[in-house]
Amino acid sequence: ALPYASINLGFGWSTFQSSAADIALYDNQESFVIGGELGAMFDFDRKAPYLALAVRYTYEPSAEFLAAVDDLQAITIQVGILAR
Repeated sequence: ALPYASINLGFGWSTFQSSAADIALYDNQESFVIGGELGAMFDFDRKAPYLALAVRYTYEPSAEFLAAVDDLQAITIQVGILAR
């Protein structure tokens, strides 16, 4: 296993969409993104690709939807295959 940790900084956008009966709410927001990631890459064979498992936390401090939701936060679980 090859563990890793990283810090993420960048730009992101989010969409809020909700509907009930005849009312539909929709809003897009852009924000600076701050976050971190912890994960590991697993090496099963020298010729096979890596299996990657990670957990990522992101925080968008400027995202505000319809004055009801602010400071958007997310936790993402990632599973993937990385080529050598």
